[in-house]
Amino acid sequence: MKIDILLFAGLKQACGTSKVSITVSEPATVSNILDELKKEHNTLKDIPIILCAKNLEYVTFEEQVQESDSIAFFTPVNGG
Repeated sequence: MKIDILLFAGLKQACGTSKVSITVSEPATVSNILDELKKEHNTLKDIPIILCAKNLEYVTFEEQVQESDSIAFFTPVNGG
């Protein structure tokens, strides 16, 4: 199945784009999608990813994903 992924901050910089699409086998979890994303974009392998969202809601990495879902990954944020 094809999944659209939104990238922010360091992830966006590492990929050179804010949106990518990947293909994964069903059934898939957010963790499976992240693994495949890191395989296809080697520049992401050392960037920590601490949050993920599915369809604009934060979810765990074990969340099941369907083809119509939109996934977003977030890195740690500094500030105060």
